[in-house]
This record gives sequence, C-alpha cells and structure tokens, in this order.
Amino acid sequence: MKKLFISIDISDDLASYLEGWIGELAHTGETRMVPEENYHITAYFIGYVSDEAVPVIERRLEEFVSRSQPFCLEFKGIVPAPPGRAATMLWAVFKNEEKFSK
Repeated sequence: MKKLFISIDISDDLASYLEGWIGELAHTGETRMVPEENYHITAYFIGYVSDEAVPVIERRLEEFVSRSQPFCLEFKGIVPAPPGRAATMLWAVFKNEEKFSK
C-alpha cells in the first residue's frame, strides 16, 4: 500500500520565503520542519492504494497534466493543521476557485 497525493511544486523563490518565515517557528520546539526541498502544495489527497494501482494512477495523471493549462493561485494565508488536533503541519490557504471544483 502507498499513501498517494497530487502535489504542485512551488518556485524556489517562494520556498526560500517560506523557509525564512517558517524557520522562526522551529525555535518554539513544537514543530517538526521538513526540508525546504520538500515544500509543495497538496492539490488532492488520493489516499492509500495498492502498489499495483500506482502505475495506472500515474499514467492517468500524466495524460491529464499533458492536456492542462498553466494556472495561478491566490494566496490567503497560513494555518496550523490538521484541524481539530495538535498541529503537525502548516497549510497554505488559497482562494477557492470554482474551476478547480469540477
């Protein structure tokens, strides 16, 4: 079983900016930071799937992405996550776009 999600890479400039901002939180001792090269936007959490399903999902996603157009996201802020539990992550929140809900 593999835990899969669809992620979007962020620019080096944004990663560096976030590293500086998030680095300040690391001093509190209440957070475990991931390396800057692992920063990403999780667009969709697929869940746990069998090892056999991974290549099929990968192929379908590659087909979809090859037909997709570039897009922009409007940043709203950063919140501790997951909701309702002790924070183990920081989530960047973006404006909801109807076109991404389809």
